[in-house]
Amino acid sequence: MYYKYEIITENTGINTAVNQVKKHLFGFSVTKHFGFWSGKLENSITITYIGSKRDRHLIRRIAENIRSFDEQDSVLVVTTKVKMEFMGD
Repeated sequence: MYYKYEIITENTGINTAVNQVKKHLFGFSVTKHFGFWSGKLENSITITYIGSKRDRHLIRRIAENIRSFDEQDSVLVVTTKVKMEFMGD
């Protein structure tokens, strides 16, 4: 079984967040979008990673690093069980 981990955070600087993630993960996706926090519109990003159950603590540590570095109130981590298969080589 695989897990999809999503770290959803304010986009205070996409390179800052990506640099925090790429220190620990080989492959991941980043999506830019808008979100609302405390009734205010903000630029946001979602960092998506597919991994195993044992990656949970690493993902939480990465999210906390992003939260701390960007001085945010909070960062959302969503975990979903998924089925996955690679197509091609």
